[in-house]
Amino acid sequence: KKYSNIYKYNTSISLECCDFINFNSKEQISIMVFDMDEYNGKTALEHFQNIENFFYYIVEIVGLEPTYICQTQKGFQFGYHLKNHIFTHQKKAVNYLKAIKKSLTIRASLDAKASNRLYGVWRNPLKHLYYYSQQLNYELKDFNHLLPKKNSYSQSIRINIEFFQNYINEKYL
Repeated sequence: KKYSNIYKYNTSISLECCDFINFNSKEQISIMVFDMDEYNGKTALEHFQNIENFFYYIVEIVGLEPTYICQTQKGFQFGYHLKNHIFTHQKKAVNYLKAIKKSLTIRASLDAKASNRLYGVWRNPLKHLYYYSQQLNYELKDFNHLLPKKNSYSQSIRINIEFFQNYINEKYL
């Protein structure tokens, strides 16, 4: 695991030979990766018992099928492949991505330290027990439903302010 940040191989060699690989980079994010090691006081693997049960749990929470799920020693890692890379210099897109990851991490009781990372070393799904769904090319907007809804109170204040400004403009200008 520690050598994943030292040695660099092309993707095909990494997927074929390495137990751990780097997902994403400091420059771009192509896949949202999440991790769950514990659930309800047990390891996630003890609780869910297999990838199929974990799959149904994630789909129920997210409403979208993950691109892949990888079984680990304690639990599971899973990811959603993004149609368009998120480049890290795009602050608005990165903040939106972070909000989605944080919301999903809380909703699904995921490991926050690992799941909120944008890039890093993860298990190679092809070298461990895995499920691959071929569900590729998600867009960030596909995850909008995971984000908290805007406060209706602040929306009503905004409407009242607009009404008041229009009233003033019509009456006095």
